[in-house]
Amino acid sequence: MLDGNVYMRVRDFMQFGSPTMARQDSYIFGAQYNGYEENYLYVIHPDGSVTLTHELTPQGSMPMWLPRVGLTLTLDKSLQQVDYYGRGPQENYPDRKTGYAVGQYHNTVDGMYEPYLIPQDHGLRTDNREMKLYDAEGRGIGVTMNELFNFNVSNYSTENLTKAVYQYQLQKQDGVTLNLDYATSGVGCTARGIFPAYRALPTAYKRVINIKLN
Repeated sequence: MLDGNVYMRVRDFMQFGSPTMARQDSYIFGAQYNGYEENYLYVIHPDGSVTLTHELTPQGSMPMWLPRVGLTLTLDKSLQQVDYYGRGPQENYPDRKTGYAVGQYHNTVDGMYEPYLIPQDHGLRTDNREMKLYDAEGRGIGVTMNELFNFNVSNYSTENLTKAVYQYQLQKQDGVTLNLDYATSGVGCTARGIFPAYRALPTAYKRVINIKLN
């Protein structure tokens, strides 16, 4: 503890698949671990707010691009109200956002669900300055970041959305999934795919996230 604040550091490694065998230099050939080294610095303030500095550094061989880069949280299922200052009111992605004005919007978690024929990631909002999730009595959290960010929320887990092939296979979880994206790939189209300019690249990222209690 320092000046009334609590500091906590966490370091981990998010690995993409199994290690691969690779030449490390002119003499050494061995296992190579591929993924992101992550460093977190949590500063918990006396008022209960949290400042999180999140650094990601790529290690080893990386894919050419990623679906998204950021932070995923699972929050209490009572937080069903959503306010945000970004592009809206409908869902929008980096390659499909210029027709959506930046403004202050309100929705619900269920209201941001998009019933695609094949369940998948949905409901992204881009270029956000801030967002809030709260319950019927106005209690919840507010999030800001040192750069513009994208986010989506869902009553379904990412795993459920990824594995489900039909709508009936979706089961609401005991919580709300919040994805805070530092970069998100676009959706492209069947004929062309995603243009390079709209791909989330596997480079280094550093974000400072402020989380406050409403």
